[in-house]
Amino acid sequence: MSLHFKNKIFQYCKEIANKRNHEDELGFWIFHPDLTLEAIKTFKAALPNINLYYAVKCNPNPYLVKFISENGGDGFDCSSLNEIKEVIKLGINPEKITYSQNAKTSYEILESYKLGVRLTLVDSNEEVDKLSKLKDQIPEMKIMIRIQSNDPFYYFHHQILNVFD
Repeated sequence: MSLHFKNKIFQYCKEIANKRNHEDELGFWIFHPDLTLEAIKTFKAALPNINLYYAVKCNPNPYLVKFISENGGDGFDCSSLNEIKEVIKLGINPEKITYSQNAKTSYEILESYKLGVRLTLVDSNEEVDKLSKLKDQIPEMKIMIRIQSNDPFYYFHHQILNVFD
C-alpha cells in the first residue's frame, strides 16, 4: 500500500473522528468507496493471478459487501450460515462463496450446499472425515485444505481439491 494511499485513509478517518461526539462510547467504521476501490485495484494489480475473496466477518455491512461484489471482488469468505445467507440476499451467486468455518456441523455443511455453496475449507482430520461421510449428499462440493507450514514466511498454503473424485 502506497504512502499516499495510507495518508488519504488517515486523513479521511481523522476528519470523521473529529466530527463525532467523543463522549459516545460506540466505535465506528468507515467505508469510503473511492479508497475501497483503490484498495481492490492495488491488490489485483499486485497479485493478478490471485482471486480476491473478501472475509465477510471483517465487516459484514451489506453496502460494503455489495460494493466489493460490483467492483472487482471475486468472491466472499463466509464463516457462518448467517453470513452466507446475508451475502446471497444481496444477489451474489453462492458459487462465489467459500464456507471457511473450521468447526462446521454436518447440518451446516448440508445447509450451505442447499444454498448453492460449492467450496468449503478444512483444516483438521475431523473436518475431512465429516465431509467424507457426507460426500453422497454434497457431490459437487470442492474442498480447500489449509495446511500449517513451518516456513516462517509462508504461514498457510491453500490448495483446492475435489477429494470425491
